[in-house]
Amino acid sequence: MTTENRCSAVVSDGQTTLVAEAYDRETDSIIQTYNLDVHDIAGLCRALGVETFESWASYELDKTDIETLNCGYGFGIHHDGRVTLRMRGKVDEHPYLLHTNRELLLMLQGRKPLSVFTDDGPSTDSVSSLFPEAKFDTHVETGRFVKYAYAEPVDNGLRRVRWVFYALPEEAWRIKAYVLLFETSKRSGWNEGFERMQGSLLGYSEQENDINIELQRKRAQRHA
Repeated sequence: MTTENRCSAVVSDGQTTLVAEAYDRETDSIIQTYNLDVHDIAGLCRALGVETFESWASYELDKTDIETLNCGYGFGIHHDGRVTLRMRGKVDEHPYLLHTNRELLLMLQGRKPLSVFTDDGPSTDSVSSLFPEAKFDTHVETGRFVKYAYAEPVDNGLRRVRWVFYALPEEAWRIKAYVLLFETSKRSGWNEGFERMQGSLLGYSEQENDINIELQRKRAQRHA
């Protein structure tokens, strides 16, 4: 097992819901999700050869790890591509399909009009390692997507955040609308209206936006 994030803190024993996600090789998009309740997380750590299992970390599994999960924990993973394992979190509360880590596949299917990514990068010419930029760019070259990227100075110019946008050609107007949305929010502050507009620009339905807003309200109430 390799980790995408460094783990250090100990997770207490007890029932924990884990989520394994299998990725498509061509699009580096999630194509299958598996859920598993584990009653002995420490035992799972030993079986997978990892010191601890962090709630915020995503772990990449090798073939031996997948075999261990299938045989010892009841998973039915049959996949020779990239597979990751993480704890169930806030993103799993949504009863609809989230676009995160599925962007390229959904755009190729015509189900997502716009994808937006950010990364710390030295210039607009750099290629990100945080999302499959090279795979997206292949479809820009064929005219299937349009691309726009720029680097924004932050922390008084000490570093720059790189924004990368991909849109279906007929939906390219969404790029300028998204940039305007965020530039306006810097001056007025973020609110539910901006949250709803962001979701709509990214291709979520009105009903999905309603659910997302309600989930955010409930989380805010729990932490009030």
